[in-house]
Amino acid sequence: MGINMNISLTSSRNYTYLSNPSSNVENSTSRNNENPSQQTSSDNNELFVKIRISNNARQLFYDFRANMSKEAATQRKIELDDALANFQDIHPLENDFQIKGVHYTFQQGSLEYIVANALDGKSVNPSLYASELGKAIRSTVSMPNATIEERAIYRETALKNAQHIAENYFDNEEEATAFINKIKQFAENDILREKGYNVIDNSGIKPFASYSNALNPGEVSFSALAKRYFDEDFNERFINGDISAEEFNKFYLEIANNKTRWENEIKLEFENSVKNVDEIIANIESEFNSVTNDNKTFEDVISNLLINIDQPEIAQWHRNLLKLLS
Repeated sequence: MGINMNISLTSSRNYTYLSNPSSNVENSTSRNNENPSQQTSSDNNELFVKIRISNNARQLFYDFRANMSKEAATQRKIELDDALANFQDIHPLENDFQIKGVHYTFQQGSLEYIVANALDGKSVNPSLYASELGKAIRSTVSMPNATIEERAIYRETALKNAQHIAENYFDNEEEATAFINKIKQFAENDILREKGYNVIDNSGIKPFASYSNALNPGEVSFSALAKRYFDEDFNERFINGDISAEEFNKFYLEIANNKTRWENEIKLEFENSVKNVDEIIANIESEFNSVTNDNKTFEDVISNLLINIDQPEIAQWHRNLLKLLS
């Protein structure tokens, strides 16, 4: 004779819940003495057991089940990421699954949102086009490991594509102008990031140099001084507020003695970096502005330029991007 322990918290058929939350499990087993005929099943000769479960026990069970679900979801995500890693060489613009089946949702007012809306009904996948164009326009954010030159080429190629949209996919000239001006604003913000400024799109906060902060944009911050002139361990503890009073006093004294010289060094280094970025970007813009149509298609004009400056991958990206347009 077996014992039926089939427990389901959604059914009260074989057991009774207690309303007393003082214990987790009470009176875990008891025979049904009032009706001995119900003690065993006539079909399989099993002994039925009455389980009484308190509110606490039920809550523990629900919490456990929820946590198990989260763990399972996390594990599935890890497994999916591992699987996707095996396909990292497949570009989204060359993957039919992503082109036909993946659609992104963007925050209202974002660069991607503006582009996707402009191409609604005019692209095979407006959201994918917007995502790719957005990554190229904001290349300092999406391509941190690329060179300044590579990011500039992606950004300029994306601007040319945005101009192509404004000229060919708008019926209203004012709307087309507003569109391209907005895209250029995002690109200008990204160029400022490239130069070393902190920029937050659509925030209303004016860009400020990375050595300063939003409240005092013209001054060199303590954190910038710590990062530049003190070791990495001290800098990390300084940012986290983990330095002792003695350490801070020593730090403050050194700053007091060297502040003017250190600030001038940091600002000069920043200015030289800005000049370097300006020079690189100016050269790239000059390359793009010098091309002529010569009765060639927009696709060929930009592709040939990119190949001539030894950027075949970006040329392929440009061609694939255009394939998304209707």
